[in-house]
Amino acid sequence: MGKRDYSIDILRALALAGMIVAHCRPGALVMQLRGFDVPLIVFLSGVSYVISSRKNQETRGYLSYCWKRFKRLAFPAWIFLIMFYAILFTGLSLKGNLVIRWEEVIGNFTFVTDWYTWIIRIFLVMALCAPFLYGCSKRLGPEFFPPVFAGILLAYELLARLTDNKVYYYITMNIPYLMMFLYGVMTPRLSGKRIRLVAGLFFVVFVALAVYYYSTTGAFQITQIRKYPPRLYYTSFAITVTSVLWILRNRILKLCDSIRITSVLSFIGSHTLWIYFWHIIFLMLLEGRIGNHFVLFACVFPLAVAADYIQVRIVESVIGKLDNETTCKNLRLLFLG
Repeated sequence: MGKRDYSIDILRALALAGMIVAHCRPGALVMQLRGFDVPLIVFLSGVSYVISSRKNQETRGYLSYCWKRFKRLAFPAWIFLIMFYAILFTGLSLKGNLVIRWEEVIGNFTFVTDWYTWIIRIFLVMALCAPFLYGCSKRLGPEFFPPVFAGILLAYELLARLTDNKVYYYITMNIPYLMMFLYGVMTPRLSGKRIRLVAGLFFVVFVALAVYYYSTTGAFQITQIRKYPPRLYYTSFAITVTSVLWILRNRILKLCDSIRITSVLSFIGSHTLWIYFWHIIFLMLLEGRIGNHFVLFACVFPLAVAADYIQVRIVESVIGKLDNETTCKNLRLLFLG
């Protein structure tokens, strides 16, 4: 087993922080600066998939792989949602105006929603498609990847203009994220020159679209306006930043080592799922009492990390006292993500 790449954990922690910043509803500038977070975390999932596939993919079938990923993503989300609605039912929310609507509850549990758990739907789709994208990546030469990548996203941009049908929306919005996952899968085979080519190409696209929206509206439009579904204006900025961060990842790692925060960021980056869930609970509890967005983030993010740290220690303690390997494996799968 090779040495763990802490730069991936650090970038994943950065992406998670960006997602939590967005949920604290900051101003337009901050919203724009963090407009790469979800694509980055999907990209890193592709990178991580390649690393894990070298060890595991040949030893398990597709159905067993999908079942494991389903347990890894859906079951923890359902556990979190039970906790979340239990808090609402007991009236502990400090916002004071939350109303439980059963159609929203069903949507959240099935992930057919635009609420916080929508990202679980995206990752479940990634899991279903990952082996096929990995197979495609082996047949796609690195020299052909940039034009194929850009061509598919351009075709999606044209298709996205055809209809706003809800079924169409839920199906097609996965395409840009699938492409980001493929980008992550391809990255270990791409030279630095080709990654810089991708960054430069999509930076030009982003600038051109920014100028277009400015000329038609009279003001700079943040890329968030084209996130649902993710259109080219949103993805071009995200791909540019993701590519630059990947190129600079070793320098970022050295910087984190020099100020001795690598271990903290590595913990965050390797436990993103439950930190994400915990932040929703703390956000719900504090949002009604803290009006400043930066203060809200400064409270919610550390509390979510601390809650997950306690959770990890409790689960590891329980696992240490158990002899049943299957039970231990399932507990890790459910609570240590």
